[in-house]
Amino acid sequence: MNFEQLITPYNSHHTLPGKKVVVLAPHPDDEVFGCGGTLNQMANAGADITVLIVTDGVLRSEHTHQNTPAAIAEFKAQAKKRHDESIKAAKTLNYPAPIFLGLQDGELLQNGNLANDIKKHLANTPYDLLLAPSIWEMHRDHRAVAQAALTLIKEAPHNCQLAFYEVGVPLLPNYMVDISNSQPQKNEAMQHFQSQLTTQAYADQIRGLNRFRSYTLGPDVTTAEAFHLVSNSHTTLFATLHAPSQCTLALIEAEQTIQNLKARPAEVSSMTRQPKKHKEDKTEIEALRKALIQAQQHTTALQNTLSWRITAPLRALKILYRHLNYSEK
Repeated sequence: MNFEQLITPYNSHHTLPGKKVVVLAPHPDDEVFGCGGTLNQMANAGADITVLIVTDGVLRSEHTHQNTPAAIAEFKAQAKKRHDESIKAAKTLNYPAPIFLGLQDGELLQNGNLANDIKKHLANTPYDLLLAPSIWEMHRDHRAVAQAALTLIKEAPHNCQLAFYEVGVPLLPNYMVDISNSQPQKNEAMQHFQSQLTTQAYADQIRGLNRFRSYTLGPDVTTAEAFHLVSNSHTTLFATLHAPSQCTLALIEAEQTIQNLKARPAEVSSMTRQPKKHKEDKTEIEALRKALIQAQQHTTALQNTLSWRITAPLRALKILYRHLNYSEK
């Protein structure tokens, strides 16, 4: 094995290692965008596939959050549309219709019982392979489901593996599936998600990602899906090395701090630009600096390993920290 093969696979497989497969999708479409080609090939090879879609894919808004008959009806109509799109995609890719858990889109990180909620639905579903979005994803729901998947695999009483898939952020792969033969079916399945494709060209972007993933796999492989496999015996080590919960908490803290600062721009301006003229603000400055230092401790590692969009709020905090540090000298 050469140096390059230690970084990314130079060979591909036709399927993932599993016969009884459970797929966790945060929203209707993630299961197709992330691993639809692989699921099609595994279904055709006889794998038993269960897809759990955790949310309905409908965000709360000023309209749908209103407790009125019209607002509730609109919310349900949007959810049904998302359900129907995933059901049609499943039929195209030859696996059973998904099971919808109906949790709230955008709020999974606040659900401290997410792993247990999912576990209840899997009580009578044996599996030897669990698929979930990777811990490096940018979307908060994706990260929440990834962390829940790590918990489920760690607690599983039987030997099984966890396969992280990628949607919004490329992961560090250790397993490639050649989906050249199933790419037409995946293309067709992705077109069922018109509610999403009208807002952004997700299908084109995913096709580009799958094409790029064939980079090291030779001329016969035209498209591939990338995964990071973790066995349940190595889950604790993996979680320790990558510390997904710590990274997520640091990002949430950064987001909350920035929102708090935006809510009081005049105070922040006076503290950062003229701190020596406002001695009474010294205590508040010190309290703010302590919060920023705590978040800053995670910044370097996160910037080196995560996407620009994920680390942007932490870089903003780092700049603010420098301003505060300089103003007190």
